[in-house]
Amino acid sequence: MRLTQSAFIPSRGVLMLCLILTIFSLKSNGQSAYNITAKVVNQADSSLFGNALILKASDSSLINGVYFEDGELLMEDVSEKSILVKVRCYGFDDQFIPVNNPDLKDVDFGKLTMTPRNDTIGTVEIFGTIPLFEPSPTGSVVVNVKETMLSASTSVLDILAKSPGVLVTDGGVTVVGKGVALLYLNGKQITIDRLKSIPVNQVKNIEIITNPSAKYDASGMAVINITTVVNYSEGFQGQIVQNFTFAKFFLSYTELNLNYQKGKWSFIGNYGLDLGKDWSELELTNTLNNVDGVFQSHTNSTNIEKYGNISNYLFGVGYRLNDHSNLSVQYDGIYNVFDNINTGLNRIESPFLDNDIYIDVENNGTRSNINNSFSVNYDNTVDTLGSSVFFGGQYSIFENVTVDDINETFTQEEAILSQSDKRNEGGNSISLFSAQADYNKIFKNESSMEVGLKYLQSKNVGNVLFSVRQEGTSDYIVDPDFTNGFDYKEDILAGYSQYNGSIGETVNYSVGLRAEQTIVKGYSVVLEQTVVDSSYLNFFPNVQIGKTFGEKWSANLSYSSRIMRPVYQWLDPFVWYKDSLTSSQGNPLLVPAKSKSLEANVVFKGYSLKLGYTNTQDAFRRIVIPGDNGSNSVIQKFYNVQQLNSAYAALTIPVSVKRVWTSYNTISLRYDKIIDDRPIFKTTNSIPQLYFYSYNRVKLKEIVSLELIAEYEGEYKEGINHINPTYMITLGASKNFFNGKLRTRIVVSDVFKSYKRSGSGSVGTIELNYANQLNTHYYRFSVTYKFGKLKNVNYTNTTVGDDGTNRIDQ
Repeated sequence: MRLTQSAFIPSRGVLMLCLILTIFSLKSNGQSAYNITAKVVNQADSSLFGNALILKASDSSLINGVYFEDGELLMEDVSEKSILVKVRCYGFDDQFIPVNNPDLKDVDFGKLTMTPRNDTIGTVEIFGTIPLFEPSPTGSVVVNVKETMLSASTSVLDILAKSPGVLVTDGGVTVVGKGVALLYLNGKQITIDRLKSIPVNQVKNIEIITNPSAKYDASGMAVINITTVVNYSEGFQGQIVQNFTFAKFFLSYTELNLNYQKGKWSFIGNYGLDLGKDWSELELTNTLNNVDGVFQSHTNSTNIEKYGNISNYLFGVGYRLNDHSNLSVQYDGIYNVFDNINTGLNRIESPFLDNDIYIDVENNGTRSNINNSFSVNYDNTVDTLGSSVFFGGQYSIFENVTVDDINETFTQEEAILSQSDKRNEGGNSISLFSAQADYNKIFKNESSMEVGLKYLQSKNVGNVLFSVRQEGTSDYIVDPDFTNGFDYKEDILAGYSQYNGSIGETVNYSVGLRAEQTIVKGYSVVLEQTVVDSSYLNFFPNVQIGKTFGEKWSANLSYSSRIMRPVYQWLDPFVWYKDSLTSSQGNPLLVPAKSKSLEANVVFKGYSLKLGYTNTQDAFRRIVIPGDNGSNSVIQKFYNVQQLNSAYAALTIPVSVKRVWTSYNTISLRYDKIIDDRPIFKTTNSIPQLYFYSYNRVKLKEIVSLELIAEYEGEYKEGINHINPTYMITLGASKNFFNGKLRTRIVVSDVFKSYKRSGSGSVGTIELNYANQLNTHYYRFSVTYKFGKLKNVNYTNTTVGDDGTNRIDQ
């Protein structure tokens, strides 16, 4: 304390007396804390490394812990008089040393000789049955892929399509009741193209998060985090997967996984190859009712993809810098080359014609996608409680090239009116660079603070060259109306902070805030002008509070805010050719959609009830409007609707009967309503959608496991779009051989050929009806073989702060 002139100043003798009394008092009372030291060795007198934990002598609960190297154990500032010290070294028996130190004097254990364990084994194989689904009190659901028929999928998208509440469509991945989901791999955001390069057999589980915290990017209405398998054992192990799929066409998928770990080094390599053909069929009817009368076009088309080389690959190297920090480098990508054959017949009805006109379209195209990604990660555990830092960087390049040779023939009463050949040559190059830094501080009371920064830059450069060769001519002439070039760039700088704490033993909470500065610029080469130029700063708060009631009940309430940014193609005002009467066009006036969500979740044992409400301003909707190429032409275009209100309820019911039959069932009801007072968006009544999902597994002793997935999507209408009900049932059976090294599995997907996405949409004077049949009905035979041996590693790093380290002794 600084004394002023007016303060009372004691005499020099009084100060001396106080100093003498203080020294005497300290000498009488001894130290307020003490240190514990020891030299930890094995029976050959070699130094060891490990953990030392301070436990309460009364109940063995954790007080603190340290990590030591080279046998030098030092535990500083111990204030408890009666404790229990637990010394742990991997491969050795634990030592417990009681300490009773009423005078708080420094303690030296001297040399501690650890005794080797007698349970060392050369190969570790763990067999067991884990639940396919694990709901959490916060409302998220973990899908355990390993050891289920989902592991027989040929892509991660196939796994997501059979996960509860997840829908995979041409528009991306959505979560029922929430909307479009962001995709994450081991906690780091990825694109849907990057998703295709993940080896299916390396997927451990998938977490479906309906109310993400501030550490996740604010784009998207939900988050799907994919966690891959991590090998902590030393040695070499490989796995071969072979799937044969019998559908309308034959498909083959082969995958090879290799893992090797020695000392501080670890290596992983994967390669997957798809061969065969895929297909889909589309029926589409457009009805235009304008001043000239009623025009209709009926299109039936078949699309076949013939795989030439569909490969995904991955190679990663990890290095353990020391006991608490790691460095990893990974290269992965996909190389896809396939032929795309699309044949369609479009029948045109017009009030000006006595007989219908038919447009016969045949498109023989070639697609090539080459997507490569390089990433570097560094993580470091900075204290004994488990606090950590993470630094990561990633650079990805996506090269897509398309060549379409289109032949169009117009006929009327079987007479050819005209014929032309058209060529659509296009490609785009997308580069992504991201850098991320996260710090997670864990406190002694088990609360934590997370802060982080992220920078993302994406560039998209593309071009389309469209040319036409009329009948009787030999040269292609460029059509400027359908030729385009574009150049987009987006920069996002984000920062977040999240605090997780508790009140007593029954209440937990988290409070977070994320800020994102976005700069978007888009230049049209054809128009020779900037068509998109915007910059905006947004803040996204989120709050969560949960409470447990005894051992069976828990409740959780959360609030979050999100943003949806339009993709580049939605913004480009260029007209994309589909056929002579159908095209699509971007809308540079699109603005980001913003949402606010409130969700409540109640859990009783494994049962849960979830209620949610979301309000979205400027939600995106693709609509069909009259085109410029004649009275019966149409253009598909994205618009912002003024407001979308969504409410949903979901009930989860698990069933388990003597470990023979396990079942996970969820039933939900969602209600969406578009509100827009503009005449073109005059909406109709909304219809709530019923959704049902059921997974069942029956284990017949050790002979065979039977599985069934049933999924139902009910009728749905939100004012513009109307979706018809559909359902799908998938069956599976698996059998292990040679102590689990060989696993065989048979899967029958869409048993009754019932799954077809169909519906209608109505905006202004146009009504759209569609029915899309996908390649969902198939028979698949899968074989997985493991080879190699793993053994225990003479290394361990126990993080003291993880959930109280589950009482440390695991």
